[in-house]
Amino acid sequence: MKRILPFTLLFLCLAAFADTKAYSFKVLDHTTNGPIDNAFIRVVNLNDNKVSGAASDSMGLVALNLDVKNRYRIDVGKRTAEKNVRYITYSFFLDEQEIVKNTVTQVMLEKVKVNSEITLSNLYFDFERTELNGPDKIVLSNTLIALKNSPSLQIEIGIHADCNESAEVAAKRQEAIVSYFANKGDLAKRVVIKNYGKESQLAGCNCSSPVIYSDQVYSLNRVAEFKVLTF
Repeated sequence: MKRILPFTLLFLCLAAFADTKAYSFKVLDHTTNGPIDNAFIRVVNLNDNKVSGAASDSMGLVALNLDVKNRYRIDVGKRTAEKNVRYITYSFFLDEQEIVKNTVTQVMLEKVKVNSEITLSNLYFDFERTELNGPDKIVLSNTLIALKNSPSLQIEIGIHADCNESAEVAAKRQEAIVSYFANKGDLAKRVVIKNYGKESQLAGCNCSSPVIYSDQVYSLNRVAEFKVLTF
C-alpha cells in the first residue's frame, strides 16, 4: 500500500491539471509596436462569471493557466499618466479551440486623446437581425460624443455575419448604420463603415470548416466591431 500511494497521488495530480492549458500573448502599443508593461488583464470565466486578474511583464508578456472546459472573455487595458490620453480596452473571447491553439499571440492597444470618458462598444445582433434597436442607437450616440470630444479620432465599424446567416444580412446591417450616420454632419466623415460579411470571422470560426460551433460562438460574429484608426 505504501508503494502504491505515491503513484495514486501522482495520478490524482495529473488528473487535476489535465484540463489546464498554458496560454500566453504579448501586449503591444499600436503606434510604437513596443511592449506595454503592467497592462491590466481581466479574465472573465463565462461559465460561472468568476473574474480573476493578471498583468503583463516588462516585455509585455502575459501568461495564463486556463481550463479548456470553460469559455473566457479576456479584457486588456492600460492606464496612462498622460493628461487626456488613455488606451482603449481590448477584449477577445476564448473557447477550447482557441485556448489549445493559442490563437491570439499579440494584443495591440491603441491610445486616444479624450476630453471626457470615451465609450466605444461593439454592437451584437440576434440571428438575421439587421435593424438598429434602442441600445444600438445609444452606443452610436456615444460614438458621436467621443468623436466630438476627440477631434483627431477616426473610427472603423466593421460589419460581420455568422456562417449560418443569409448572404445579404451583413450588407443590410451596414446600410442601417450608414443610414444612422447619414445626417450627423462632419462627425460622420470620421467613421469608416466596412462590410466584412462572412469572410472575416471572429472567435476562431471558419465557415469553410466542417466543424459545427455552438450558437454562443456563432453569435460573436453577428457584430459591428469598433476599431480606432487614428487619434
